[in-house]
Amino acid sequence: MSEIALLKNKEIVVSRTGSSEQLVKIKLVDLERDKATLEFSNGSRVSIHTSEEWDQMQADRRSGKSQPAREGPSQQAPYMN
Repeated sequence: MSEIALLKNKEIVVSRTGSSEQLVKIKLVDLERDKATLEFSNGSRVSIHTSEEWDQMQADRRSGKSQPAREGPSQQAPYMN
């Protein structure tokens, strides 16, 4: 079995230091050439955003145009390596 095949479906869990609460689970769904597809599962008190969304939210906060946080199901997005 190739190293790439062993990486597929590998999961990483993010939690607070010293806590058993799972904040985010990241799963490598697919890996092809220069593109990885990741699946994000978040806890009920955690929001997941792209860096572009986060930057816009911060700019909106600074300018007083803050928007409510959105919650949703697991998200899947391709990322370039």
